[in-house]
Amino acid sequence: MSPSRSDKSPTEAQYATKLLAALRAMPETWVFKVHGGPYQQRGIPDILGCRRGRLFALELKRRNAEITPLQRATLLAVYDAGGLTRVYSTSVPVEVVQEWLSPSAS
Repeated sequence: MSPSRSDKSPTEAQYATKLLAALRAMPETWVFKVHGGPYQQRGIPDILGCRRGRLFALELKRRNAEITPLQRATLLAVYDAGGLTRVYSTSVPVEVVQEWLSPSAS
């Protein structure tokens, strides 16, 4: 579903830029923005990272947008392998994501 023109939440790209900066500021954290292309496996989450030895995968969506079945399956595979996974709306403050990755949450 395409976001409506009245949706004031940031685009996925705008949100990812802000989120990456916030995550890179966290100690013991490595993050990578996945830029899809024709030679890449489909369904890979938007952001992959590792915080204090734990892999995490984040899928970003505009408000009311749904993940695809392939994205859901990929996130489940990461989770089943021991990683942390989440889908975040671009309307969620980046501090919420940082809090989720904080030591007390992992």
